[in-house]
Amino acid sequence: MSQTRRTIPIQPQGADAELETCSSAEPFALMVLGDSMEPEFLEGEVILIEPEGLATDGSFVLASLAGEWIFRQLARQGPGWRLQALNPAYPAADIPDLDAVKGVIIQKSKPGCRRAGKRYVDWGLCVLRDFPPPPPAMPYYIYRVTPVGPIRRLVKITQFDAFKEASTEAKRLRRECELAAGELIKTIFAANELQAEELLNEPRGEEPMTGEDY
Repeated sequence: MSQTRRTIPIQPQGADAELETCSSAEPFALMVLGDSMEPEFLEGEVILIEPEGLATDGSFVLASLAGEWIFRQLARQGPGWRLQALNPAYPAADIPDLDAVKGVIIQKSKPGCRRAGKRYVDWGLCVLRDFPPPPPAMPYYIYRVTPVGPIRRLVKITQFDAFKEASTEAKRLRRECELAAGELIKTIFAANELQAEELLNEPRGEEPMTGEDY
């Protein structure tokens, strides 16, 4: 029984004309649909496309072929090129030149998993092209918060890159530390210590999020 071909209409909200605009403008992100590029790219992952990226043998590219937008790996094929799926159940397509290629995939990420990403280009080259590298991952800070009259005294205890580690340590500290009345152990996600302390000192109806609240 032949498998129904699933194309990847990875287009932003709106018509194809908008994707044409994207393909000639700045880098843009699209969501992968279908299984044609498994196992490297899974359905639901987000890819970042550089319209002016350098397409070379082995690059992952967004191409326009026979009126459809497809996501494939580019490979040299004699004097021309081939657009091939990673899933062998999908056929390859030969193209004479790179006119069909509208962008190069430079990064992928998984929604909801800030560290589950992968890059496919040298970010040093992107810097030379005035395309900024991604910001560093924000850490999780753990603070001891002590009310002192109308203010809070904040003492940073430690920090972690991963939430799971931060949450485990915060729970241990809550169990083992002798806390005075009103004292709290807080976990806060922030770009730096200054921002973390500003967030912890913000007047709000609810307490800042702790490990259990994430």
